[in-house]
Amino acid sequence: MKATLAVVVYVECCGPVVRIISARKATKHEANDMSKVSKTDWKRLEKLKDEQIDTSDIPELGDDFFARAELHVPPKQAVTMRLDVDVLNWFKAQGQGYQTRINKLLRAYMLEHQRRHA
Repeated sequence: MKATLAVVVYVECCGPVVRIISARKATKHEANDMSKVSKTDWKRLEKLKDEQIDTSDIPELGDDFFARAELHVPPKQAVTMRLDVDVLNWFKAQGQGYQTRINKLLRAYMLEHQRRHA
């Protein structure tokens, strides 16, 4: 069985609504990171009953959470944009998905300004 590793980026904002900004297939680098040998004792963990696992720092997401959750995928629009060469080169040097990273950075900036001026 072959599994596909996906990276989901989301922001919980605007009250109870969860807004998914982007989901994508993991890059080769990310997938390779996941293929490294784990030091976790999986056999021991597999034997644990649910009640034996401390989840106090990660409370379960109940039915009410998923009942309120909404999927919003903002439409994308191709644009021509002039960026400083060193800025663009820096983002490109981070690997595949540099445009998505630029978009996430701009979205975070926009959301922060909206929050401050609301």
